[in-house]
Amino acid sequence: MAGGRLRAIDPEHLEAAASGGFRERLRSQPGGLLRIDRFFVSGVADDLARFLGEEARYRSEHRLYSAAHPVDHGSWTSADDRDRLSAVKRVANVEASSVLGRGTIGFVRVRSLLHSAEFRSFLETIASASLGNAWAVGACRLDAGDFIRPHRYDPGACRLRFEVFLSPRWEATFGAELCVVDKEERITRVPALFNRAAVLDTSMGSTYFVAPRRPRDVAVPRLSLEARYTPG
Repeated sequence: MAGGRLRAIDPEHLEAAASGGFRERLRSQPGGLLRIDRFFVSGVADDLARFLGEEARYRSEHRLYSAAHPVDHGSWTSADDRDRLSAVKRVANVEASSVLGRGTIGFVRVRSLLHSAEFRSFLETIASASLGNAWAVGACRLDAGDFIRPHRYDPGACRLRFEVFLSPRWEATFGAELCVVDKEERITRVPALFNRAAVLDTSMGSTYFVAPRRPRDVAVPRLSLEARYTPG
């Protein structure tokens, strides 16, 4: 499993997946959330951070509980606040000077990895589940004032959710933890520390959200790369 595209992942994680260690940890965690620190080898993580922090251009994305797809700014501003699900930023383009930049090339390679059969097999070993295609593969940026409120994924559409945090200067005291609430109302909080991955098994029926930032005016953006996988 250690060859090809998977060389971007720290070898110890490939061994843990193959030995069943991650599978047991995922089963034992409340809410079906697995945390994996130092996920990518250092050069890969650094290239991704360079792309997301310096080379990417972003667009705002707004979602409502009442709408299946992102809405325009007018619909967002006129909606009741209780209907507002999320306000984040997504990668829209690349700075003209960085089209062939090291970070951009690294991002393209990792996106290809997340779509690959090799990476899907890696996740299937962890989750003991057959997975289909990756979708919604991309980056997410949260600045002060952005948010993701509680919601659940439909396991029939998203069987597994993968995310890796990529803000090198992020500190646990900044808040904005990934939070999962299980059926017994127990909350698991994962600080968004650099190169930490989170794998969420949506079949557990947990609720997912991002905690508020502390303090709200911290200038460091919360950057991450994420992908969702359909059932196989």
